[in-house]
Amino acid sequence: MISPKDILILSVRQVFRQKRRNLGVVLAIGLGIAGLIAILSMGDEVKKNLNRDLDLLGGVTLVKVSLEEDAHPGARPESFPPETQEAIRGLPGVAVLSATAKEIQWLSVLHDQTNVQLPVHAVDADYWSANNLEPVAGALFSAQDVQDRERVCALGKTLAESLGGVEAVLGTYLPIGADLYLVTGVVDGLQIGDRKRYAFVPLTTAMDRNPEDRIRPNRLFVRCKTWDDVPVVAGAIPALVERHQSIRYLKVDVAWDQLKRIIAIVWWVELFIYLSIGATLVLGGFGIWNGMMSSVTSRTREIGLKKAMGAEEADIMLQILCESVVLSFWAAVLGVSLGLTAVLVTSHFLGSTPPHQVILRYALVSLGFSCLLGMIAGLYPSLRAARMDAVSALDAVAEGLSPEAAIERVAASRPDHLLTLAGAVSLGEDAEFLARLRRAVPSIRSAVGIGDLFLENPAAALERFAGLDAVAVDFTADGPGRFFAGRDDHGLATRGGGPGAAPARGEFSIPVPRHDLFASPRYRYPFVRRRPFAVVLTNFGCPYRCSFCVMPGLGFKSRAVENVLEELDLLKARGCRDLYFNDQTFGADRPRTRALLEAMIRREYGFGFVCFTRVDLMNREFLLLLKRAGCHTVMFGAESADDALLESYSKNITAGGVMAARAACRELGLRTVATFILGLPGETEESALATIAFAKRLDPDFASFNLAVPRMGTPLRREALDRGYADPENREMDQSGSRASLATESLAAERAEALRNRASREFYLRPAKILGRLLDVRTTVDALNLTRDGLGVMADAARGLWRERKGSGR
Repeated sequence: MISPKDILILSVRQVFRQKRRNLGVVLAIGLGIAGLIAILSMGDEVKKNLNRDLDLLGGVTLVKVSLEEDAHPGARPESFPPETQEAIRGLPGVAVLSATAKEIQWLSVLHDQTNVQLPVHAVDADYWSANNLEPVAGALFSAQDVQDRERVCALGKTLAESLGGVEAVLGTYLPIGADLYLVTGVVDGLQIGDRKRYAFVPLTTAMDRNPEDRIRPNRLFVRCKTWDDVPVVAGAIPALVERHQSIRYLKVDVAWDQLKRIIAIVWWVELFIYLSIGATLVLGGFGIWNGMMSSVTSRTREIGLKKAMGAEEADIMLQILCESVVLSFWAAVLGVSLGLTAVLVTSHFLGSTPPHQVILRYALVSLGFSCLLGMIAGLYPSLRAARMDAVSALDAVAEGLSPEAAIERVAASRPDHLLTLAGAVSLGEDAEFLARLRRAVPSIRSAVGIGDLFLENPAAALERFAGLDAVAVDFTADGPGRFFAGRDDHGLATRGGGPGAAPARGEFSIPVPRHDLFASPRYRYPFVRRRPFAVVLTNFGCPYRCSFCVMPGLGFKSRAVENVLEELDLLKARGCRDLYFNDQTFGADRPRTRALLEAMIRREYGFGFVCFTRVDLMNREFLLLLKRAGCHTVMFGAESADDALLESYSKNITAGGVMAARAACRELGLRTVATFILGLPGETEESALATIAFAKRLDPDFASFNLAVPRMGTPLRREALDRGYADPENREMDQSGSRASLATESLAAERAEALRNRASREFYLRPAKILGRLLDVRTTVDALNLTRDGLGVMADAARGLWRERKGSGR
């Protein structure tokens, strides 16, 4: 771990070493910070100017249109007809139009029998919104009231208070002229002015009660959507009115001085916003990000060497982040200087200067913001640098990629070497894919294949796999790495070379596997009980000699206990909760296994785990140690109820031993998974039925019924080929054992498949077994596994019945 002091020193040196490259970044951030200081420092001053003019906001977007014939003695009364009003209302930029009559004095008798000349304003329902007026009590009359010519009125606040109070006048009747008007509301607002002492009545009602035609719509209040619309609307009104009537007495009023002042203030605000935010976020953020990404890309070797010398991911990430912050800090110093200059210039134009403490505060805020910006912009480059790796992995099956998509992904990483797994079940597809891959990705200098299908005849496998240069069986050895490095002592089978090294024995250690490369949520295993889970290997191959199994041909090696524990420490830190020990025989090396389990107990990992072992290793002492270490599920091969068949294939167990192991697991509360093989040479229908009955008596929690598969390099395959039970050209075999690959004198392939399907149905579809599985659900993962497996069993049973009926029909 590198000390923070050393990281800071290295970062400062790196920034100044790249000063020419960083010049553009510094200028970009400096300009952004200057704009930020300007907007923050001058923002309060702009707000003050804006607040002083808030009382003008209602008026600057209002255009007043009137017919002033009263100023001309003898002139005939005129008004704005509906077509004129509709034409103005349809102008772009007009929000609302209100038609009113000129204020008049109407006689009113108040409650104390006093006759007064009451100012009355006849208006329509849009008058309120056009003048930004709001009810302070009650409700203002509506468009429906105007249309129905209702005798209702609204009072200005001052008038209402003089008549007894705002609330007191609501619901009373006010005599206006010869009629009584119901007071429905009291109105007030910033733009009401001296109209606080007015009474407002519907325009239509006032016109009906005016025998002398003194009341007519000769005043228009046109509210524009924005102040930018005011000049356009005001300029268009005279010509528009002239199309419908005379404009001799037309007058258009706009608060031009206030409008210009508001527009000037808003222009400055918008200018500062665009300059500061745009320059800071776009120029500054992109500049840092681009600079750091360029730096990381050009320093791949440096970062790789630091990691090789012991630097951790956190050290690399912290250094790149620190460089980003140092760079943004020095840029901020430049930005503060430019920002203070911008504040002085802006203050001159606005005629006001913010307090010095405000400028200082925002200068410090800008410095902090710049450092934060540098940290954010440098975060991704630092993560990329910390996670920079020369190795990548691709599981095209787990990701559901098509061959084309997989080739595209590989090509994008431009790999130097390729290590791939191939299987007998997909031999043809794998060979074709690898050949296409090598043609499409010329950067691949060498490719190594791993898989048990290469055991039998590596030279023939390489002829089939044109995309491979070598094949390996033991992936725990360093042969592939030596081959990629160009060394001759790799021990792999190559084109024109030897068959490869013989299976090794002894102890092995491997670098901690990169579980982070295989963290897809699509990975699942039916027997784990919690997520996330991981697969761990503690030994390779198998020391036993079961002749139907491929594992004896791989040899047997045990992994060093400390090496396994190192991996478990990492998995614990990553939050792993369940494990699958993928050993062919967990516990085959009893002393090492005991040491591992005891260490797991001492370290209190808290893992649950699944393991595969043999029934002749499952004594009570071993099972109890498994339980204490966290094991919840034990898998074992029961294979057959026929002891003679078990002996002939070197399984070296008995049905009685299987029953005893199952009983011990049940006593300790360990779940069990038993595997069975049907269709081995020598199997008869009677022995297969006996195995099915034995499986039901054994009653493990799970059972897997498989058909014998003559896998590459096994004694079973040699026997099957010698007796003609298998086709030597058939190398694409279903390794899962769900389809028959053997046909013997005593059991036809179709009948073997039918017996397998029968075994699965009879075992899993028993009511007691279904109830037991439901009661065994402990976790969400259990429930999901049960659902998937249950659907799978039912689908498998249905397919099996269909095949059997189809076969019997023939």
